[in-house]
Amino acid sequence: MASSRILLNVSLDALLAILALPLALMLAGPGSMPPQGWWWGLAMVLSLLALMPPGWVLGLPKQYWRYSGVQDLLAVLGACVVAALLFTAALWLLGAWHSPNLAFPALHAVALTSLLGVPRLIGRVRAIRRA
Repeated sequence: MASSRILLNVSLDALLAILALPLALMLAGPGSMPPQGWWWGLAMVLSLLALMPPGWVLGLPKQYWRYSGVQDLLAVLGACVVAALLFTAALWLLGAWHSPNLAFPALHAVALTSLLGVPRLIGRVRAIRRA
C-alpha cells in the first residue's frame, strides 16, 4: 500500500513539474518562449530530473498530498527552489537555451511551489473541515 501511494505521489508531482514549465515561461514574458521542436522534449525530461533529487531528499513522495505542518511546506518550497535552479543550470550547461528574463529561475520556483503546494494546502483545509 505504501509503495503504491509513493508511486502515485511521484507521478502527480512529475505531472505538475511538467505543467510548471510552460506556466513559468508565460510568467517570464512573451520574449522568453524557447524555440519549438526538440527543446520541449529535452525541457520536459530535465524538469522531471531536476525535481527528483531534492524531492526525494526532502520527502515529497512520503507526504500524503496534504499539508500537515510547516515542515511539509518547507520541504515543498526547498525542493521547488533547488529543482528550478538545477533545471536552469542544466539548460545553461547544455547550451540548450538561455532565458532573456533573468528572473526565470525564480518564476519557475514560484510556479513549481504553487502547483505542488496548493493541492497539499487544499487537502489540509478539507481535513480541518471534516474534523
